[in-house]
Amino acid sequence: MNTHWNRSCGNATGYFLAVIALVGLMVASLFYTGPSGQSLDVIGFIQLWLREIIILGFLVGLFVVFGVGRLRKASKGSSRE
Repeated sequence: MNTHWNRSCGNATGYFLAVIALVGLMVASLFYTGPSGQSLDVIGFIQLWLREIIILGFLVGLFVVFGVGRLRKASKGSSRE
């Protein structure tokens, strides 16, 4: 048994679920109407979630870079056979 693989998959799943929860909270806050009847406008949303927007942008960028790298590696490997 490879316990390192099991732990890393569990960590990756937890991180993925945390990102999904973060996006869910961001969307919910966008449509939330406060006690005064007002909701967030675009500027208020950006002010509230700027740090998380930057983190999500970084994660999406990493995902794209590693995804393209894996696709290029897979296509080079399949062309040799």
